[in-house]
Amino acid sequence: KIFKVCFSSVLDETAIQADLIFPVRLPLESWDVYQGTSDIVSAVQPAMGKLTQAPAIGDVFIKLSDKNKKSGDYQRYLIDLLISKNEGFQIFSFNKER
Repeated sequence: KIFKVCFSSVLDETAIQADLIFPVRLPLESWDVYQGTSDIVSAVQPAMGKLTQAPAIGDVFIKLSDKNKKSGDYQRYLIDLLISKNEGFQIFSFNKER
């Protein structure tokens, strides 16, 4: 039998089929990267604050990965990734923490 893990913010049909449900933040609560059909890649900031104490799925994978321990969290990892891919990349943020 295959052990199934679901990373989800809601108990849906997929989560019900899983052996383990790992709660994660909603996409609107998390940092991410967007790339359309062009070569433009941009960072997507959270559109809302945290609703729960669940971690962002990116932070879960950063903590599970040995090679990415230099990045403290998923937000820092994404910014470092974008800077390394684009020499002229500038950070525009409404978030006063960074």
